[in-house]
Amino acid sequence: MAGAMTGGLLTACEYTYDDGGWRPAAPEESSAATEDRARRSPRLPAVGPDDLASWAATAISGAPGEVLKTSTGMLGQDDVSFETAGPVPAGKYTVSLACQSVGRVGFTIRDDNVARVDLILRCGKAQVHELTVGETSFISVRITSQERANFVFSITRR
Repeated sequence: MAGAMTGGLLTACEYTYDDGGWRPAAPEESSAATEDRARRSPRLPAVGPDDLASWAATAISGAPGEVLKTSTGMLGQDDVSFETAGPVPAGKYTVSLACQSVGRVGFTIRDDNVARVDLILRCGKAQVHELTVGETSFISVRITSQERANFVFSITRR
């Protein structure tokens, strides 16, 4: 009877194996894709002052419309940068922003004293935000970082 029980247990088992058969090779990545991924990597350290302008030129793309303000900068550990555009007339605006750091960077965009965008970015990919300003006011951008970081932003009237 023990043999019958063992045989019953073995029929319920499943065994799989890898026969080492042929598998297609992974496709090779183009150098453009590799460069794009490296440029957008969230773990890249901040660039130095000599490379800031070239980094900023590739970090965000220009939004259509009248550019009211563009700013680039470097933040040290626990630094804050505060920039203002205006007064700007009522209308629709696009704010494009990007950062590069091994840490995260905070952006707060205000229309006068009302926070319209308040976010902490893991750097590496540009962000675009749309704002509607109801009356003539100032648009301010506050940038914070706990690590060394680069930032760029642009405010465009659509």
